[in-house]
Amino acid sequence: MLVLTAACQHAHSDVRELVSPSGKYRAVLYTDSTSFPVPSCDQRVGIVAQAELFQPGRAEEEAFVAFSVSCSSKVTLEWKSDSLMAIVYTVSYGVTTYQTPTSRDGVVRLTYVARP
Repeated sequence: MLVLTAACQHAHSDVRELVSPSGKYRAVLYTDSTSFPVPSCDQRVGIVAQAELFQPGRAEEEAFVAFSVSCSSKVTLEWKSDSLMAIVYTVSYGVTTYQTPTSRDGVVRLTYVARP
């Protein structure tokens, strides 16, 4: 009998932050990629209070991830106010997304614009 055990290794890179107009919140855009068992690459956005610790490796389990899209998409973040952020992303064949209507704490409302 052959048993194969493997752990999925995530690599986090290209971490960029955009602070809200009054500095109360941060939007963190980063790349999450895996190579096993199936190669994948996503760009993810987490919204956190300025004083909150944000670790890309724990973002999913702590429900910080508000948006995710395939790496082939171009993502632009724009704070409209401290309680409203626009996420603009490009769409092409095979692009998948994950979207939530608000930040984890429900304070920041998120709007999405998909462009070709």
